[in-house]
Amino acid sequence: MPQETREVLKVLVASPSDTVEERGIVVQVIDQLNKLHGAEEGFLLQPLLWEEDSYSALGIDAQDVINRQLGDYDILVGIMNTRFGSPTHRADSGTEEEFDRALDKYWNRPDKIRILFYFRNSTVKFLELDPAQTLRVHEFRAGVRTQGLLAKDYSSSEQFRGQIHKDLLQNVRELNRPKQTYVPGPRPPSTPNTQRDEGDWYAVTKKTSPQWASHRMILIDGLGQSPIRLTGIFQSNSLFFRFGFKFTALRGRIFGDGNIQSNDNNILVHIGRDLTSSQIFLTRYRNGVRLALNELILGYEDCRELPIELAIDSQYSVSLKIEDKLVYETFIDREIKAQLLLLAWGDEHDYEINFKHMKLHIG
Repeated sequence: MPQETREVLKVLVASPSDTVEERGIVVQVIDQLNKLHGAEEGFLLQPLLWEEDSYSALGIDAQDVINRQLGDYDILVGIMNTRFGSPTHRADSGTEEEFDRALDKYWNRPDKIRILFYFRNSTVKFLELDPAQTLRVHEFRAGVRTQGLLAKDYSSSEQFRGQIHKDLLQNVRELNRPKQTYVPGPRPPSTPNTQRDEGDWYAVTKKTSPQWASHRMILIDGLGQSPIRLTGIFQSNSLFFRFGFKFTALRGRIFGDGNIQSNDNNILVHIGRDLTSSQIFLTRYRNGVRLALNELILGYEDCRELPIELAIDSQYSVSLKIEDKLVYETFIDREIKAQLLLLAWGDEHDYEINFKHMKLHIG
C-alpha cells in the first residue's frame, strides 16, 4: 500500500527525566511497527517527544509551551520509574498533566484516543531515591488504576520493549479500523439507582506529604446530573485530626504548594479536632480561600463512630450530613463534579482515621 494512503497516528511519549532509555525504546518500536506492519495495514506512527519536537518559546510554564507545540495526538504512552517529575501550574508534574489531558479527551471521544501507561518495578539503590518523588509515583499509580486504566508494571528494559510492541500494535489496529458513525456526547450515565461499594479507608500520618496528608480519589466524572451520595462511618481516636472532602476537575490539583489548599477550581470542606478541645469543628474553602471561621458542630469526647453522608443532587447542590444533621450546603459547577478526594491530615501531628463501609449511591 503506498505510504500516502496510510493513516498517520501520532504517539506522544510522556515521562519524567529518569526514563530516557524507555523513551528511546518507544521510538525504536514505532520504527519497527512502521516497517513490519505499517505499509500492509495502512498506518504510519509518528512519535512526539518534547526533547525533539518542541522549541524555545514563551508560555505560562515549560509544560504549557510543550502542550501548544506538540498539539494533538492519537496515543499517549506514559512511563514512570522512581521520579514523579516537576510541578506545573496545572498539575503536580508534566507527566500527570499529560495524563489528565489525555483522560479528558478519552471521556469525550473514546473512539479517538488510546492511553497506555507503564511503571518500572525493578531493583534500585535505596539511598539514591528521593522519598517524596517515589511516594508520588506510588500515589499516582494507585490513582490511575482507580480511574479504570490497566497500567502495567515492568522489571526490565526488554520486558518493557515486548509490552510496548504488543500494546501499541493492538491499539493502532483498533484506531485504524473502518470508522463507524459516532454521535458526540458525554459518557452514558450510570444505571439509575445503583450502588458502588468503595470499601474502607484507613488514613495515617504521611510525613512526606503537605501537612502530613493522606488522600484517596473517588472518580465521579461521567455521572452527569445523576444525584449521588457517598455514605460511610467515620471514627478517630486521635487528639488532633483533619478529615474532609475536596471536589476538583479531572486536571485539578490534589494539594497546593506545600499545603492542602490549592487555588485552582475546587471546593474543600472538612471537619477537625484540636489538642485542647473535645469539640469537632467544620471549615470550608473555595479555590483555596477560607469562607468562614471554624464552626463548632458537635462534641466528640467519646471518639464514637459518626455516620457521614455527602450528597450532590441533579442541580449540583452539595450537602454534608453528620449523624443525620445537616452541617454544610453549597453549589459546585459541572467541571469539578469529576473527582472527589478524601483527605486526612494532621498539620504535623500524628493521626489515624477510619472511614469505613463507604458506598457510592447513584441515582
